[in-house]
Amino acid sequence: MSSTYKLLGPLTDNVSIDYDRISFASLIDELFAGTDATFKYVDGRYWVGKRNIDALQDVKMIQLKYRTVDSLVQIIPTQLKTGVEIKEYPDINSIILSGPQEKVNRLATFVHQVDKLIPVILIEVLIIDNKNSKALATGITAGLSDEPVTTKGTVFPSVDMTLSSKAINNLIDGLNGFGWVNLGKVKSNFYVTLKALEEDGVIDLRSTPQLSTLNGHKATMSIGNTEYYKEEMNTIYGSINTQSQVATTYKPVNAELAVTIRPIVAGNDEVTLDIKVEQSDFTSRISEYAPPGKVSRKFESLIRVKDQEMILLGGLEEKEVKDTRSGLPLLARIPIIRWLFSSREKSNTKSKLNLFIKPTIIK
Repeated sequence: MSSTYKLLGPLTDNVSIDYDRISFASLIDELFAGTDATFKYVDGRYWVGKRNIDALQDVKMIQLKYRTVDSLVQIIPTQLKTGVEIKEYPDINSIILSGPQEKVNRLATFVHQVDKLIPVILIEVLIIDNKNSKALATGITAGLSDEPVTTKGTVFPSVDMTLSSKAINNLIDGLNGFGWVNLGKVKSNFYVTLKALEEDGVIDLRSTPQLSTLNGHKATMSIGNTEYYKEEMNTIYGSINTQSQVATTYKPVNAELAVTIRPIVAGNDEVTLDIKVEQSDFTSRISEYAPPGKVSRKFESLIRVKDQEMILLGGLEEKEVKDTRSGLPLLARIPIIRWLFSSREKSNTKSKLNLFIKPTIIK
């Protein structure tokens, strides 16, 4: 045994162990565990002594293949890092370990065990937003404009006409002379708008984004729109001769479809998907410069699927019903003639969002 090890000073630790059929390498590793002594194996010989001896310190550089240095150091157990100095070199994605050889070797073994190939998951997303809408708009609107208007509009397939004062006067001239009927003329800036419109349509919006991410990391996509509203701040200063200053700011409001998916690959090539979906749309403003209204739909789901298996997540449904009437008091309530003294807008919109998700493991 004298040819296999060399002492670099006296050892004072007392250790009791009981093993049957153990190799010398395993014996000396167990013998010095938890003591002030350590060893270093060089050229077939074990050098044994106190841990603070420089000759027994070992330095080893490990270049990682699959993981990054910053993410690795955080997961190393504390007991493995005790007594070992770890330095990170992100430029070459490597770490340098220095300390007693048995601790360095134990930590290096752990690093090689966790430095495994991380699967890449390709996530195909098919988004189908089905909208079914029905709208009806009828009525007559009259008023005075700043300047004379011209007769324009459509009469087929829907009626949306604006009649100028000249056209209205021509119509009045055609009615005058029938018995006691004698209508006057309208002013040059007077106009009348006739509207009769009915719509019925189905819209399918489709999007097929592809997302890629590492195992256990989030993949995020967002499709949205931004609108702005005006905000004014009036500042008054001065005590006797007051003055005011108005500051105008346009602030954004976002509406979007956001999908966040976090895949986790199991050992049997099944994929657990943590899915979060949120969809928001703008609604009408309460005034011209007010922020637009917004309605949101969201859901979260945690499911497990097989590799390249497609799933359907759906049922996010939105329904909007609108029925607006305006007209002259009393006359707008009388049947038949109310069509001459009122206008009406009615709409019914249904929207349903469906998502097809297919993960593919790329190793």
